[in-house]
Amino acid sequence: MGKSVQRKCIERLLLSTVLSLGLSSCGSDGESDREKLKTHAKFASTIIDQNTGKPVKNVEVFIKLNDKVYKDKTNSKGKYAFYVPVVETEGIKTVILEIYDDKYKCKVVPYESIEANRTYDLGNAGDIAQLPENIVKFSDMKKACTLHHLGDDNYGGSYNSKFQIPTEGLVFGKDALKFDLNAAMKTQYSSIEITFLAKGIQRRNRIELIDEETKKVLRSVATKNSQANGKYTSYTFKIDIDALETGKHFFQVRSVSYGSSDYDDFEFVDFIAILK
Repeated sequence: MGKSVQRKCIERLLLSTVLSLGLSSCGSDGESDREKLKTHAKFASTIIDQNTGKPVKNVEVFIKLNDKVYKDKTNSKGKYAFYVPVVETEGIKTVILEIYDDKYKCKVVPYESIEANRTYDLGNAGDIAQLPENIVKFSDMKKACTLHHLGDDNYGGSYNSKFQIPTEGLVFGKDALKFDLNAAMKTQYSSIEITFLAKGIQRRNRIELIDEETKKVLRSVATKNSQANGKYTSYTFKIDIDALETGKHFFQVRSVSYGSSDYDDFEFVDFIAILK
C-alpha cells in the first residue's frame, strides 16, 4: 500500500472515531439526564430584571438542604439549571429556593412539594427587582437574606415538620445585620420596617435593635406563632428611629426558651429592612 493511500485510510479512521465518540457523548448526556430525574427534581428557569425585562447573568440560585447547597449561577442568557435529590426533601412541608445578587432585592420562592422526574420553572417568579434606595444596607446582605435555623434542634410536631438546615445556634445578627444610622436617614425617615418569612415559631421570640458600642437593647419586638401546619408565615415589624442616637447598630434575632432549656426551633428567611 502506498504512503498516500495509507495516510488517507488513517485519516478516515480518525474521523470515524471522532464522530463515533461525539455521537456517543451526546447520547450519554441525554441518558444521564433521564436517569438522574428518576431520583432528582430539576430546577431550571430564567432570571429577568423586573425593570428592563432583560436576562441577568451571574445571579446565584440555590436550595439549602441539610448540610448541602444545591446551586447554579445564571449564564449570559439568565438561565440556570441544577438538580436536587428528592430524598433530601422528605418531611419538609415547604422547601425554599433562594435567588441572590448584590445589586437586586433578594427573592425566595417556596415549594410545597418536590417530586422526582419533574422540572421546576419559575415563570414570572423569575423577575427580580433592583435594590430600592431606602433599603437598609446591612454588613452582609447575603446572610441577611438567606435561610437560617435558630434553636436547640429539639423539636417535633406539625409546627416544625422537618427543617431544611441544622440549627446554627440561638442568636443571629451581630456579624451580618450591622448598619449605620446617620443624621440624613433620621431627617428623611421616621421608622424602619422589618419583613421576613418564618416557620416553626411557637414562642415570643425576639427581634432586637442593639447599639453596637454599648450593646444595649434599644428596641425589642416579639414574634407571634407561625402557621400550625408548618408552612411559612409573613412577619412585619415597624421600629421608630426618631429617638435613637446616630451611630452603629445591629439587629438580632433570638430564640426564646420554654424554661431553663428547650429553646424554640424555627427557620426564617428574606430578612429585609426598609426605611419609612
